[in-house]
Amino acid sequence: MGFIEAFAYVLSCEEQRRALYSDPHRVQAHFALTEAELETLLSASAVNVDITAELIRDKRWRLVTYVFPTVTRLLAAEGVNFNSKKYLSEVVPTVQKSDAAGLMTEATAFVEWLTLHPPNGIPAAIVDVADHELACFRLGANPRAAVAAREWRENQERESVDRKRPLGFEKSLLTASLTVRTDTYRWDVVEACQGGWADIGVQSIEPRATSILLQKVWPDVRPVISRIGAVTRSMIERSDGTCTGREIVRSVSTHASDERILETLRALVARGVLIPSRVLE
Repeated sequence: MGFIEAFAYVLSCEEQRRALYSDPHRVQAHFALTEAELETLLSASAVNVDITAELIRDKRWRLVTYVFPTVTRLLAAEGVNFNSKKYLSEVVPTVQKSDAAGLMTEATAFVEWLTLHPPNGIPAAIVDVADHELACFRLGANPRAAVAAREWRENQERESVDRKRPLGFEKSLLTASLTVRTDTYRWDVVEACQGGWADIGVQSIEPRATSILLQKVWPDVRPVISRIGAVTRSMIERSDGTCTGREIVRSVSTHASDERILETLRALVARGVLIPSRVLE
C-alpha cells in the first residue's frame, strides 16, 4: 500500500473518500502513508475530490461501453440486477504506462468482476457475451495480429491468387494464422451481438452452444466474426504447423477425398485463416 493506492481508492470508493475527511488517520494507517502524503491527500477539498471522482468514473464507464457495447446494452435491460457505480467502486483502477494498457486492464477487470456476480443476479448468458467481446477486443488490439493481417493483405494485392483452389495446400504444412482465434460458448453470443436478444428477456434465453471464428482483417479494428461447425474448428486447431492439409482432412473425415471437407479447407486457406508453409512430397 502507498500513496498511489490510497489516491485510487479515495477516487473510486465513496466510503474511503468520506473516511479521508472524517477520520484521516485511519486512512493513513490503512495505506501506510507518511504525514506528507496524508497532507497532500487532504490538500484538495472534498468537493473537488468528488468532482474528480465523478469524471474518472464517467471515463472508465465509457471505456467499458466501448469494449462491451452488447454487454452494457444487455445490462441496462429490464430485470437485470446491475449498477455501474457498484462495479466502479468495487474495482479500483490501476496506473498503467499507456492508455491502451489501461483500456485492456479495465476490460479484463470488468469481465473478472462480472464472472463473480452471476449468483447475485447477473445472468451467466451476459458473462458469456462479455467473454466474447473481450476476446474480440484482445484480437483487434493485438499488434502481432495486425502485422500478420496487413502482410497477408499486401501479399494478396501483389499476387494473383486463385482463391477457390490454392495451389499445393494438400501437401503443405498448415498453420493457423496469428490473425485468428476460435472459441466455443454456452450461449449463442453471435445472435446476442447482432441484436437477436433485444426483444427477449435475458433471463429467458436458452443455452445454445456456439463455436465461432474471429479473424483480424486489415485495416479493420474489430475482427470478423463467423459461426463455425465442429469440423471446421477441429481443422483450425489441428493446423499447428505439423500436419499437411491432406493429414488434417484425414483426421476429421473417414474419407480422405471427402470433397466437402476439402472445400472447407480450401476456403480457410483462401481467407488466410490457415497459412501453407513448406510442401512435403
